[in-house]
Amino acid sequence: MNFSKTLLQLLFFAFFPCLAAQGQGWERTFGGPEPDLARAGTETTNGDLIITGQRGDALLTFRTNIRGEILWEEIYSPKGVGNDLITTSAGDFLIAGREGEDYLLCLVDPAGVVLWQKVFGTGAEEILNGVDQAADGGYILTGSIATAGPDSRDISLIKTDREGQLEWERQFGGEGEDWGQQVRSTPDGG
Repeated sequence: MNFSKTLLQLLFFAFFPCLAAQGQGWERTFGGPEPDLARAGTETTNGDLIITGQRGDALLTFRTNIRGEILWEEIYSPKGVGNDLITTSAGDFLIAGREGEDYLLCLVDPAGVVLWQKVFGTGAEEILNGVDQAADGGYILTGSIATAGPDSRDISLIKTDREGQLEWERQFGGEGEDWGQQVRSTPDGG
């Protein structure tokens, strides 16, 4: 039995417990010979599921219908991982994660077509773990950045405009490892 495939099955019910509660649960096995890992998912307005994560070393994202049948599957970065995704106010999907050692943002339309993809960073090991849409239509992101010293990381808090252009970035932390995992925008723009 492939552990990563089994993990993906279990994660569907973790991400979408409403399906099981409504008696609409199903079980599907996704993946291939490389290890697959689902990291985040969201339900679309029509009940489809969008899942992001990784296949081997690549950032994998796919969409299934309500019956779990794959509608599309895409690799958006050969050396990346998708850690979070949201449905934007325009109905597209924004994936946040990492490409190599840099931050990655990838906006795709409902058919999985890339609208834009941004890779940015400082040269240190950086990763995005959380994303939300800000009140102004841009995006607020959190993750971590490697800092000087062994086993030392700081939390990153980043703001971009609606096209993924960096507006500002701040780091917070002390000694040891500090990780930003989730972020939520507030109605007042904070």
